[in-house]
Amino acid sequence: MSRNRFERNIAHRIRYLAKEIKERLEGNGIDYDMFIASESEGLRSVVFIVYADRSIVRSVVKPPVEVWMLR
Repeated sequence: MSRNRFERNIAHRIRYLAKEIKERLEGNGIDYDMFIASESEGLRSVVFIVYADRSIVRSVVKPPVEVWMLR
């Protein structure tokens, strides 16, 4: 796979996960700030600052379990 295609896939995945996290936080009424670093193909990075206890955030937004973690 070419490097450009790989970078586009990563940027789109970041956009998808940021949207999912944002929807979960808003759906549960949790206050947050979101800082976005954009690039032409999508998002370079997204940082969430969440104003709630870690236990509450973890119950709403769980870290993804990747296939490589299951091995």
